[in-house]
Amino acid sequence: MDRRFISLFKILAAQKDYIKSDVLCSKLHIRPRTLREDIRQYKDMIEKQAGCRIVSKPNAGYILEVLDESRYTQFIKQLLQQETNSQFLIPVNQEERIFYIIRYFLSHQEYVRLNDLADEIYVSRSTLNTDIREVKQRLSYFHLKLASRPGYGLKISGKEKDIRSCIAQYFYHADNYDEYYIENIRIQNSAIDKEAFAQIKDMLYETISRYAFKLTDLGFQNLSIHLLIAVNRIKQKTYIEEFVKASDELDDRLEMRIARDLASQMDQFFDIHIPNSEVRYIAIHLMGKQALQFDDQRQVMDQATMDLVDAILLEIKQTYLVDLTGDLDLYSMLALHLQPMLNRLKYDLHITNPLNERIKQESPVAFEMAVCAGKVITRHYHKSVSDHELGYLALHFALALERLNHQVKKNVIIVCASGAGSSQILLYKIKSRFSDYLGNVLVTEAYQLPEIRQEDYDVILSTIQLPFETRIPVIHVQYFLDEADVSVIEQLLTTGNEDAATFIKRCFREEFFFEHLTGKTREEVIQEMCTKISSVHPLPETFYDLVMEREAVSPTEVGNGIAIPHPLHLVMDETFVAVGVLDKPIRWQKQQVKLVFMLCIQKDSDEALSVFNEVLSSLVLNRECVQKLEKEPCFHTLESYIHALSQEKSEHFKESIFQ
Repeated sequence: MDRRFISLFKILAAQKDYIKSDVLCSKLHIRPRTLREDIRQYKDMIEKQAGCRIVSKPNAGYILEVLDESRYTQFIKQLLQQETNSQFLIPVNQEERIFYIIRYFLSHQEYVRLNDLADEIYVSRSTLNTDIREVKQRLSYFHLKLASRPGYGLKISGKEKDIRSCIAQYFYHADNYDEYYIENIRIQNSAIDKEAFAQIKDMLYETISRYAFKLTDLGFQNLSIHLLIAVNRIKQKTYIEEFVKASDELDDRLEMRIARDLASQMDQFFDIHIPNSEVRYIAIHLMGKQALQFDDQRQVMDQATMDLVDAILLEIKQTYLVDLTGDLDLYSMLALHLQPMLNRLKYDLHITNPLNERIKQESPVAFEMAVCAGKVITRHYHKSVSDHELGYLALHFALALERLNHQVKKNVIIVCASGAGSSQILLYKIKSRFSDYLGNVLVTEAYQLPEIRQEDYDVILSTIQLPFETRIPVIHVQYFLDEADVSVIEQLLTTGNEDAATFIKRCFREEFFFEHLTGKTREEVIQEMCTKISSVHPLPETFYDLVMEREAVSPTEVGNGIAIPHPLHLVMDETFVAVGVLDKPIRWQKQQVKLVFMLCIQKDSDEALSVFNEVLSSLVLNRECVQKLEKEPCFHTLESYIHALSQEKSEHFKESIFQ
């Protein structure tokens, strides 16, 4: 029973006399033709289940005639209970409506009239038309369209494998699946229920265990969902057609043997016939979800994958001047990740990353490296890499950057002329206050310095004036470090790592702060920003195109009403951040954006990491700063916040070394 039937029945049940069709249509917000079709559709159900019938009389209208008082009363109780339960399903805002509409289309193989759909969710046609535009946009991610037929309405059109990917995305969640789909596909078979889903999981687990085939936890869950969807669709006589032709490449693989075994079990349990094309599709899913691991005797990496990893790490080194080629953990994990990923790309399998937005926000540098990796993969295999795939790649780069950051330490020589005791006191104080900066520390006498390989160290800390030249910098300190000594040491130990607050000050300048942007689309805003920047500082001719190329890879909205557009490659002659404030928020891709931070980063420099880390962590993702800018959108607001940030970082450092 849908909501319109409940409304119709309640109106008729409340009437003591005939109600004219035009009055009934007005109350239900539908047309006379729709009313006639509804009554024709509901007639049998009302007579069999409700103990009554709908009587029509020319020039009078409609009335309910009760035939069985007991059945009628029981039906009214069930109706009211279902209406109460359904209140929680009625979409309230646009996001809920879009989600509902996509599910509605996926649940109906026949055409859907928009007037009927508008009535179903209690919105006007104009509101629904706006929602339909967004629905089309989201369906395009799955390469699906809404096909239109005059007089009939709309229905989802596309390849069966893409429809199934969309069903998995919009109906199935975490450890469960959505019963709405099961209830609305009108399958007259009691096997398609939670017990069937549990049975599929058991079949899958036992089968892959028998073949010693490993899946990730998420891969196991997703494949279980795919198998349940496949059973549902096969029962509806809708099949995967893309893999009908035999493929020697697939037939000889372990995944194909597992798929045949699974298909045989499901044939028997669900009383269906799974065709060869479906079996091959199961094998392809197995190839895309396998959890590859290194074995002590055999490393499961082919040469093509290793060459791809080499190309990715080289591209990152050349783009960001960050050398990750020596990170064996990253190399091996990337190689293992890429093999099933390349299978997914080859067969156009969609993957969903539930952490993608958090990864973009919390690991922006790693995500940009993933974008760089995606560019290399596209160049090698002529396949675009989705936003969600990039998110999973970014996790590997985030771990690599953590390891790299912990390795940036300075090696120090300590020279003390007062004997071993005072040398150890100085060593203790240096280590306790600068442990985060120190690598190897050597304590020695002054006369031994010429014999030491000084090139292996970064600085000498000495309590005496050295009577000879050294090959590395020397800092003269007291036995008991005072604040001046600490300041000098800190400055030298962090050489090459510009103070974060100072760097932010240098990036943000008043001439690059633009108020009252009027663009209504992402493209218009980016073009407007480029025009305003060009009036102050020359931009390369390709700048706008490179920014749009980066947006095409993955939208640069980061939440909090912020977007951070930037070119796909580093092309500027200096580093700065242009800030734009829109008069009215716009829809960037999925989110509303009010503030635009356009990142302009100097080519052939290592400042990209600092821009992403400091700008995002200190400003863009700081809600306090964003709220101030929204209330008072001027450069003075930003400048005041940067000054406060500078003082805060300075105090934090002093507290950390004088604790």
